Amino acid sequence: MTNLFDDAVSTRNIFNVYLKNFKLILFTVIACTIIAIVASFIVKPRYAAKASFFIPLNTSLESALENPQLGYDVEVDRLLQIINSTQFEDSVIKKFDLINYSKVDTSDFEWKDKINSFFRKRVRAGRTNAMSIFIEAETHAPEFSSEIVNYMVGLTQRSRERFYKTNGLIAVQFFKADYLKKRAETDSLKAILSLLRNELKSSGGMVISGNQIITQASTINPANLGKQLELEITTQRYIAESTKLQLLKEKYESALNLSSRPIPKMYIVDNAVPIYSPVYPLLGFNISVGFLGSLLFMLAALYLKHIYFSFIKKTGSA
Repeated sequence: MTNLFDDAVSTRNIFNVYLKNFKLILFTVIACTIIAIVASFIVKPRYAAKASFFIPLNTSLESALENPQLGYDVEVDRLLQIINSTQFEDSVIKKFDLINYSKVDTSDFEWKDKINSFFRKRVRAGRTNAMSIFIEAETHAPEFSSEIVNYMVGLTQRSRERFYKTNGLIAVQFFKADYLKKRAETDSLKAILSLLRNELKSSGGMVISGNQIITQASTINPANLGKQLELEITTQRYIAESTKLQLLKEKYESALNLSSRPIPKMYIVDNAVPIYSPVYPLLGFNISVGFLGSLLFMLAALYLKHIYFSFIKKTGSA
């Protein structure tokens, strides 16, 4: 059995098989190569656009100016998570009407999954070994690809600013509410003080405070003594609340100042520009696949055919 197999697969026999079917091999290879060329011109081409950028390590503009270091893996991964989020994808899909562009049927209950799958095939974001971030898009128009990429770069910057400013805005709202509440209380006490002073003056009394009320209690009109005491207590409350108001005002203004400061911009390495060389289909690649693929297929098919019939013939004669 081994000798039969060795005879069938000998180099001379295989070469003779290929030589005998040379015309068939040649015709198949030429036909497949022509089909690959024609298919390359029939398939609608896709054009890619790409942008890349670094992110600053510091979120403070002053720190970024004094020490302009670039962000490392933690900052890059955090920003990539924002770029790859569903909210980010939905914004791009809506902006460029990619549902109609991809011809996804919205009546299909899986249309959302289909449009997200289409988006992830045509739009990619990742990081390089140098820790820069790249965004790449492929569409059937070079200008459209560059518009999508540049919009995503801008949206990345805005999303990054919103991400870092979220807590700052919450702090502003919190301190503002406390400040306005305390100011209303202080204004109310101020109005009461003004009213008490006017009442004392209208009754002929003098506005005195502190130890003077105790030392001059015998000389104060009994009708005004209660008002004098109330005025002193209210004055002390007003002073204490005014001190608290000033502290809340400083906190509010500090939070407002921090939230209004700009976040350092990303360092753009390359902006997306229209590139008119298609990335798909690649004519040279398709020709190579058509030529080599058909050649290898024919050689393998003829080899297996020869082995099979040689085996049948030898075993039958045996």
